[in-house]
Amino acid sequence: MHMMGAGVPRDDVEAYKWAVLAATQHNATGKLIAATLEKRMTEPQLAVARERAHEFLIQKKAEIPLPPLDLPLPDEPAPLLLEE
Repeated sequence: MHMMGAGVPRDDVEAYKWAVLAATQHNATGKLIAATLEKRMTEPQLAVARERAHEFLIQKKAEIPLPPLDLPLPDEPAPLLLEE
């Protein structure tokens, strides 16, 4: 959308931010768009876009609720229940 100005003003910095975020989720289209935009953006533009992506991830991480304390975290194995 931002890359082409489809429904929003054309903004390579914002387009790159969203492409990088998609690429971090292993999205092939995001990787392709980011690579395309990198060729036409300046280093200062890329720095701003990367900072925006970083800030977005920090904000989203803060919004994700923590699991209740009595549940194992995803990285921890679930406790074994031994049958008696």
